[in-house]
Amino acid sequence: MTRRWVTRFAGDYLSNTSQVKVLRCIPPIKKEDVLLGQYVAGNGKPGYLDDDTVPKGSRCPTFAALTLFINNPRWEGVPFIMKAGKGEL
Repeated sequence: MTRRWVTRFAGDYLSNTSQVKVLRCIPPIKKEDVLLGQYVAGNGKPGYLDDDTVPKGSRCPTFAALTLFINNPRWEGVPFIMKAGKGEL
């Protein structure tokens, strides 16, 4: 007998998961809680603008960091810091 794994995508199932409940407690992220940047040359490694394929003077962000908060009794006042970027962090 072959078993089939069935993924449930019904709206009621997804809306009742604890992960979704936590995500719903996150207020909109404020501009002052976001940092965008671009990696620069350092430690003998080239920066973003040193790449010949990048237009001179490009302001394209290669790094982002943000702080978000979860407004529920368990996580109240705890900052969650998320970072992503190209180059060394």
